[in-house]
Amino acid sequence: MNQIEKYIRASNRLIDEVNGLSDEQFLFKPSENEWYIGQVLHHLQKVEMGVVNQIIHYNSKPDKMKMKFKNHYRTMLLILALYLPKKYKAPVAAILPEDDVDKNVILQWENQQKQWLSRDDLKSEFKNQIVFKHPIAGYTNFSGAFAFLLAHLNHHLIQVNAIKMNKNYPK
Repeated sequence: MNQIEKYIRASNRLIDEVNGLSDEQFLFKPSENEWYIGQVLHHLQKVEMGVVNQIIHYNSKPDKMKMKFKNHYRTMLLILALYLPKKYKAPVAAILPEDDVDKNVILQWENQQKQWLSRDDLKSEFKNQIVFKHPIAGYTNFSGAFAFLLAHLNHHLIQVNAIKMNKNYPK
């Protein structure tokens, strides 16, 4: 199974996890400083599109930048950090909307994935070519970009499950 297939399988697991939630469950906020499930989904959708757009952009450049050891190292640290049970402040690029996020975000995310999956310019054959720049970890290749997306999604899947396990979560 390739990187994209692993990521799509994990995102489908999350979508299955939240399909069928009531509005009250979808909008339940464990505390004032924590996100509700709709905000998590919106964030994941926005990050995914940002990564995919960068891959398309970098693949279209005539001069390809090559990965260096420091890029591999920083990518590995980023992915490791996402698997730790810690909260991180989202980069400015992933700021949440001011309005409430409704359940349409699920359909929008699914449609977004169908659109980019049908593209021919998402290529993984250049293993050492830079295709994505994370705002903190810096440049990475195709494999690193989708490893980041998968680790990021799993990080937030844990968050969604924690919201659903909250003692005040609506039944």
